[in-house]
Amino acid sequence: MCALIWASEMKYSVFIDMLALSQRMVFRNRRRYKFAVFAIALGVAGFIILLNVSDAIDQEIGRHLLVLGGATIIDVERHDFDSHHPGEFHNSDIRHLEKIPHVMEVGAIVSADNVEVSMGSIRLMARLAGVDKSFWNTIMASCEKGRLIDDEDVKRGSTVCVLGTNVARDIFGLSNPVGGIIHIANNSLHVIGVLGGIQGPDSLRSVFIPLSTARRRFEDMYSIKHLRIRVDHWEAVETVAEAAKKLLSTRHSGQKTGLRITYYPQRISRVKQTVDLVKALIYLVCFGGIGIGAFGTAYMMIASVRERTREIGLKKAIGAKDFLITLEFLFESFILCAFGGLAGVLTAILACFFLKAVMGFNIEASLLLMTACGGLLLTALIGILSGLYPALMARQMSPVRAMRFE
Repeated sequence: MCALIWASEMKYSVFIDMLALSQRMVFRNRRRYKFAVFAIALGVAGFIILLNVSDAIDQEIGRHLLVLGGATIIDVERHDFDSHHPGEFHNSDIRHLEKIPHVMEVGAIVSADNVEVSMGSIRLMARLAGVDKSFWNTIMASCEKGRLIDDEDVKRGSTVCVLGTNVARDIFGLSNPVGGIIHIANNSLHVIGVLGGIQGPDSLRSVFIPLSTARRRFEDMYSIKHLRIRVDHWEAVETVAEAAKKLLSTRHSGQKTGLRITYYPQRISRVKQTVDLVKALIYLVCFGGIGIGAFGTAYMMIASVRERTREIGLKKAIGAKDFLITLEFLFESFILCAFGGLAGVLTAILACFFLKAVMGFNIEASLLLMTACGGLLLTALIGILSGLYPALMARQMSPVRAMRFE
């Protein structure tokens, strides 16, 4: 029994000594190994960060692409104008639509085409649109000058307007339109802003007024025939469109034929392909960094075996077992990659907390912990695999030939 305990203690002591020796060798050659460690750390950090902020990356990349393509927009319209009892939408419809999962905003629109807009002797034809505050979020609108129509304007029925870029340019030229007054059908409207950013053809030639003002002052614009829905993610657009159709068909059961729901699957497909391509490239860079680190580790270990050929031969000549020689180089490779993995994990954790604090990314602690452990296990596996061939090279050396090596 005592002999077994002594033997186990000896094996444990040898194991610890080999680990300490390998650590000293890695530290001694740290300048040689630093690029391999850096590549592994970079790859592991990128991999962990990407896994933790993948959904946020989807939303951020998608949000910027959606400004161009409107891929998460659903247009809900009534097209039963020829009916004796044409349908229309109500505020209660908007409230029910807002309760559908993944719906961000529902904006009501009333519009009239080819409306004459005048200021002094200047006259032009434009599109007149009555909107509320929610409408701006459905088109991701920005304001170049002044401000946009808000809830207070709609509540008061203010006689104010926001001009599309083309309308502002054609009426006011290079002058600042904010504070100016335009006239539409005997109504004087004060210009409070000019629409900026990326605009569609309709927005460029539009004059936007509060929804309540349009419904009260323009007879043909009283009935709400058009709703615009923005969904929080392009993958939910089809589901939301089906839910909206079912909801409105139920609420307007006698007017199903005039309901038209439009969304843009081709745009969704293009956005998804773009996001998937960006993510694939990021993953490729991360795996490339890890691969370069693994290759560099293997190459450095092979070079180390060749440099220490006589040392290996001497150890074998005085009785070192092949197993211990193999273990020494496996430990060196393992420790080298473990350093890289640990540096990568720490970098990833700091980066994730930075992204959460500064950019508001949603980081789940459980997922971060899981990916950090996965990163460490991955680098440990890479260390063992990278050091396996050099360790076998050292194991198979003949003591006599190794001692003669110059």
